[in-house]
Amino acid sequence: MADEYDLTRDRRRQLTVAPNPRSGLDYVVTLGGTLSLEGMPGQVTARVRYIPDRDTLAAPVFTRYLAALANAPWPDLETLGAAMLGDLNSELVPRWMQVVLLTTRSDDGEYSVLLEDRQPKWDNPRLLGRLKPY
Repeated sequence: MADEYDLTRDRRRQLTVAPNPRSGLDYVVTLGGTLSLEGMPGQVTARVRYIPDRDTLAAPVFTRYLAALANAPWPDLETLGAAMLGDLNSELVPRWMQVVLLTTRSDDGEYSVLLEDRQPKWDNPRLLGRLKPY
């Protein structure tokens, strides 16, 4: 069986990046999709918002990445979200990133996780203040 390092490397291999066409500009990119996870009822909606620095991520690349995530066991949304944040931060190195995972569980109602990270010393409160909650 593959170890955790191999699984992480295989997931991250899906995240091919492209150069940011406007690296000096702060702007928000939103990518989203759904995935089915073993042991979790219904679909999980994944939404990522980020402010690119040097690189960007195309929507088809994100879709491929979600498919790779669906092939691994995840005990909960927290573990999945932390892995996504780590993978995307590692490969994309954005100025700011937010990962949101949502599902509606028949037994517990809504279940969601929101994780956020930013580069040290980066801030743009005017831009971030205009974002709607997930």
